[in-house]
Amino acid sequence: MHSDIQTCLKSILKWQINICYRIILTTPDGKEWGERPTYHSYCSLEDLFPGKWKITVYGMNSTRVDIASGEIEVDLKEGENNAAVEVNKLVGSGALEAKITWDADAVESPTLNLFLAKQGEEELSLETPTLDKVKGEALLTLTNLASGSYTLRGELYSGQTLVGGFAEAIRISNTITTKGTIAI
Repeated sequence: MHSDIQTCLKSILKWQINICYRIILTTPDGKEWGERPTYHSYCSLEDLFPGKWKITVYGMNSTRVDIASGEIEVDLKEGENNAAVEVNKLVGSGALEAKITWDADAVESPTLNLFLAKQGEEELSLETPTLDKVKGEALLTLTNLASGSYTLRGELYSGQTLVGGFAEAIRISNTITTKGTIAI
């Protein structure tokens, strides 16, 4: 095996993902039973009394920022009980900073139309950011976007003529600013 590939494989095999879960229990009478952190995808809870409990689980990244959640209601009985919570709902909001560039010498009188669509939702027209016509660039900044997957689409015009465009998949995560450059 080639030594570069071997080195790469060794570093991949040593890579470790630190995921932490935060478990919040709500008692049958609506009171929070505290918060329990765990690094395991399972845990055992004791001293719970019978009744309908709500179990809420948050999955956190390595810096302990919530990124996803799930919850379930369980009717606990005397003895051993089991419950599985799917942690699959993204939580929080983030931001997007996209620098959009084009060949300023090739585009006379540029206009830029931008559109954003969250996965499964309608595309929305965005307010056009200020264009630097000399450099051939614009900086799009969006804040407070709900965590999830998006499509960012743009159309570049020279006067009334469409001269270029793009469509990019964007991922927004809680408390993170997604940054990138898009060349048309």
